[in-house]
Amino acid sequence: MRFPYPTYRVGQRECVERIANSIVGERGLLFNAPTGFGKTVTALCACIEAGAEKIIYTVRTRNEIDPPLREAHRLGLDAAFFISKKLLCPLLSDWRRLGVEDFWENCRLLRKRGKCKYCNKAFQISLDSLKRGFVEGRGRAFKIVSELRELGVCPFYSMKRLAADNPLIVVTYPYVFDPYIYEATLGEIRLEEAVLIVDEAHSLINAADMAERRLSCRKMGFAIRELEEYLPEESELRSRLVELKSLVENVSVDRGYKYAEKNVILDILGEFDEWFDAARVIRELKSLRAVGVEEAIRIRVHTLSIALFTFLLESEYYEAFYVETRGGTALTVKPVDPAIVVSPPLNNSKSVILMSGTLPPKSFFEEVLGLNRVIDELDVEREYSPVFPLENRATIVLTYVTSKFTKRTEEMYEKYARIVVDARRLLPHVILAVYPSYDFMWKILKKVPEELIGVVEEEHTRISDVVEEALEEKNILINAVAGGKLCEGVEIVDPETKLSMIRTVILAGLPYPQPDDYLEKVLEKISSRISRERAWEHLFRETAAVRARQALGRAIRSERDRALYILADNRFMDPKIRHLIGERYGRIIVNHVKYVDTLRRISTELI
Repeated sequence: MRFPYPTYRVGQRECVERIANSIVGERGLLFNAPTGFGKTVTALCACIEAGAEKIIYTVRTRNEIDPPLREAHRLGLDAAFFISKKLLCPLLSDWRRLGVEDFWENCRLLRKRGKCKYCNKAFQISLDSLKRGFVEGRGRAFKIVSELRELGVCPFYSMKRLAADNPLIVVTYPYVFDPYIYEATLGEIRLEEAVLIVDEAHSLINAADMAERRLSCRKMGFAIRELEEYLPEESELRSRLVELKSLVENVSVDRGYKYAEKNVILDILGEFDEWFDAARVIRELKSLRAVGVEEAIRIRVHTLSIALFTFLLESEYYEAFYVETRGGTALTVKPVDPAIVVSPPLNNSKSVILMSGTLPPKSFFEEVLGLNRVIDELDVEREYSPVFPLENRATIVLTYVTSKFTKRTEEMYEKYARIVVDARRLLPHVILAVYPSYDFMWKILKKVPEELIGVVEEEHTRISDVVEEALEEKNILINAVAGGKLCEGVEIVDPETKLSMIRTVILAGLPYPQPDDYLEKVLEKISSRISRERAWEHLFRETAAVRARQALGRAIRSERDRALYILADNRFMDPKIRHLIGERYGRIIVNHVKYVDTLRRISTELI
């Protein structure tokens, strides 16, 4: 194994050896190191040193696919990758409205009829040609896809061939944690013979979100019209759906998830088989009516969504909830035990490396996520040295505010608004303000002058757009929600200085998860294995600390970055929270006058 950089960071060579030992011993490892340490190359080097024959490297989103591919390219490690099949397909990638199941079914029909020249050629071309196309992409996923398309092959089925032959496969979470997707794509690879690397493993806190399926009133409306047009004789199915749609439309949700009686929903819907049979017939009828290949491969069957929703709801591991969306109230079904989703791959792989800069404690993985194998622990900064100089950041705590639910008043929102406004006026750079929830954020921003608000994270906000605006403005406030996409993925680097442009992070409240009926059900489930007090510790306090640390990590990404952390909640003084956050606190500020004075001095001292 040749390390692809001139030198190792402090502790990096030792980490390669430690991880390799865990792999050889077929154990698990919690690998905690901040962004910038080089976790990806360290883990891949360890796999090579341990002689791993097959490595499955899983990332949270497709935006995180490139880093492991780039490191594999530098190491000369042959790789394959899987992202959304829709994005890989030369024929259907621009048809974004097509649901996942409809996409797979259309792809199957197209191949069955011999109408996809790309798929046929993917199995006829030599592996060497496919590998050359991969190498030409130089570790950039969409460049690789482009190279394969120029060869006239289907990138997805090319990847299936490469995955069977190459040692490294990089995938997004669903390819590992959804058993149906795993079987359809990686089924030829036995997980028991592979080293599983889970990047950003703190995200497994929200593991159940991967298995969630929503059913909106709009989608039910489409299915009702579909039944009327294609299966008018199935009036009973249509009546059931009309009844369910009416029920959902008349439910109001104050916040988060509201429990829905599972048996009531199932009594209305009936059995999965009925819906699945109806969906199959509708697809056949739509296929017969389709004119030409273009129409035939873009068939949508809304009734299939009803069938799949019913299938999950019939499972003993899933519960139903109402949730408020942009289009009104919707029904959702999701597992109330996150271990159901993630424990099989974590426990059944030959070895598992769980890595992040903000891992929850080992006991969280064992007691909440069901990890029951021997686990080693490796915390780089605790065992070797800080990756970035401690003096490069200052942390202040504001004890005169709190986001505690019982203290949320108009006066408290006003105090938070003043904290944000004065930081925006006194600190001339990019500021990331992070709130516990969307509701809490908007109640504060209503009291902030419109010209100072800047960027506000919403459901459809794209990280690339936020970065572009920050690079253009250079002095902007970015408002984000803890645990959201910006706190997980935004990185804004000055193209000239190569320094992080986020130089202040304001935690506007301690980001405890929002209590709702879903979280209560999860708490109830985990409490059946451990005490309720310990379950609460995992689901609330430890989760809040992970979200806080993740947000703070957006600022310092290299040795030269400097940042100010503003922890605006008196609960940050809780000894347990302070230990979990792991930051060295500086000034403790008890009123707003002292806060403004501190900002003026720190702006020149640190920033």
